[in-house]
Amino acid sequence: CAGLACQESDTCTQSPIISVMRALNLRLFYRWLRRPLRGVVQLTRYREYVLFVTVTTLFGAKFGGGEFDARLLIVLLANMLVVAFAFMYNDVEDAPDDALDEKKSQRNPISAGMLSPRAGMLLCALTAALTLGIYALLGGMAFLLGALSLALAFLYSWRMARLKAVPVADLISHSLSLAGLQFLCAYFTYDQGKPYSWLFFLFAVLISTYGELNNELRDLAVDRRAGIRHTADLVGVRGTKGLMIV
Repeated sequence: CAGLACQESDTCTQSPIISVMRALNLRLFYRWLRRPLRGVVQLTRYREYVLFVTVTTLFGAKFGGGEFDARLLIVLLANMLVVAFAFMYNDVEDAPDDALDEKKSQRNPISAGMLSPRAGMLLCALTAALTLGIYALLGGMAFLLGALSLALAFLYSWRMARLKAVPVADLISHSLSLAGLQFLCAYFTYDQGKPYSWLFFLFAVLISTYGELNNELRDLAVDRRAGIRHTADLVGVRGTKGLMIV
């Protein structure tokens, strides 16, 4: 009985220590996990496109004769994901180049060491698969346009093609994959609009083209060091500003 009492006493004495150790382990695990989780959120760069994609999708649905229903929510989610893929994959492929610039290296979670390139690539693959699955729910035309948007987003950054480093092709692929095709996906989800609806498609494409020229002008020095030759590099600073005004 005395031995049992001693064992129970030892258990009671050790249990608070075990609880503290478990709490410390959980805290350490949380600290270890917090950095890659922040990296995943940072990789999506959602602040840069959520508003624009929402507006473009809503206008596409409106001009397509749609209304607020489940299809609108589905196409909005799909459009968000395809643009998220474009930004994510761009950061994965551009990590070595972004490392050349202190500011960009901290913004890019791959070059900042928050995520490994393999983890970034896996996240991109999962996002692409989910995007195609959701577009498939919207019908043939929306699926084909969504797949085209995904393909252009891939080719824009993929090192073997890298349309972002091909003058003129950089503007076309950027404006279609990040603006124009989102409008069309929403439009053809309903496909009950009038002919003049296409005018907003051109409007969205031109806004995206302006944004791409602005980004190329901003990153001109870093891109030249990385060996990227795009439209802004071809026409020069003054010519790029003129194109933006046009």
